[in-house]
Amino acid sequence: MGLFRRGRRAAGPAETEAETAVGAEGQVDTAADAAGGVGGAGGAAGDQTASDEVADRAQSGPFDESERPGLDGLIDFGAVRLPARAGFKVSAGVAKATGRPVNLTVTKDGSALELQAFAAPKTAGIWDEGLEELAASISKQGGKATPGRGRFGAELTAELPTKTAQGRTGKQVVRFIGVDGPRWLLRGAITGKAARDQAAGAELEDFFASVVVVRGGEARPPREALALKLPAGAARADESAPGGQDKAADKAPDKAPGLLDRGPEITEVR
Repeated sequence: MGLFRRGRRAAGPAETEAETAVGAEGQVDTAADAAGGVGGAGGAAGDQTASDEVADRAQSGPFDESERPGLDGLIDFGAVRLPARAGFKVSAGVAKATGRPVNLTVTKDGSALELQAFAAPKTAGIWDEGLEELAASISKQGGKATPGRGRFGAELTAELPTKTAQGRTGKQVVRFIGVDGPRWLLRGAITGKAARDQAAGAELEDFFASVVVVRGGEARPPREALALKLPAGAARADESAPGGQDKAADKAPDKAPGLLDRGPEITEVR
């Protein structure tokens, strides 16, 4: 689902998954994975609305690094800092060519929240525009896109055509949420039960709201993915399958995801 492709992308011929289990005390243990409101208002009224939304976000999250001095208690994934919470598992999709993470996925009780942060213009957000393009792309693929409003404002629930394990035609529900911050956008894609039931998604929403984005002061093209890194103590597992075969690379896409692309599905290998 390639949208907002005009910015530079961190590309790689394939991806592997380095899964990081995050404990309540912030300890990081690593296991192997196989990859598995539209339209902004203009004019003075629109500017006032945007200002109010920024003020609300600064109180309720997700947060900019300037709003969380010290970043104490957060796990460092580079442009994104995540809280350490019991029961949540964090995995990073790693570009095989560069060894660098390109997205993060948080899982809890069978539901998942994929996270990615992007650069945005100083004077305007990009989330509303992204939702318009996303809805159009879903429709072209034979899916159904339903706009709505939730805890973080404008969002989109998508029903995407898919194949079941038995080879039958089915659908997957994905709930896209996003928040514009100061010169950045944090995007979330929720799957599993939490995508179908907002009450079930409350824990993932709370996690999303607690994320801190570290954009940096560099000039960046709008829509460029902000650089991620693996935290200290996390180890990349290249030989995730018996015999040294890397099954993650077999299932991973051939490029890093864009602004509204979903990352690789993750299957745990024990």
